[in-house]
Amino acid sequence: MARRPRLYLPDCPLHIIQRGNNCDACFRDDSDHKAYLHFMREAAAQYGVSIHALFL
Repeated sequence: MARRPRLYLPDCPLHIIQRGNNCDACFRDDSDHKAYLHFMREAAAQYGVSIHALFL
């Protein structure tokens, strides 16, 4: 069954969780982690959003 679309309210923060499949690690090594952070920064700037916290 597909998940329902997220409710989006302007100016309301979203809590987003990223997990690996079957509890696997999301990053294989440090370069994967650095690339992920780079892409997150680029996307936040492109779409004008703020990242308030990031726990890895």
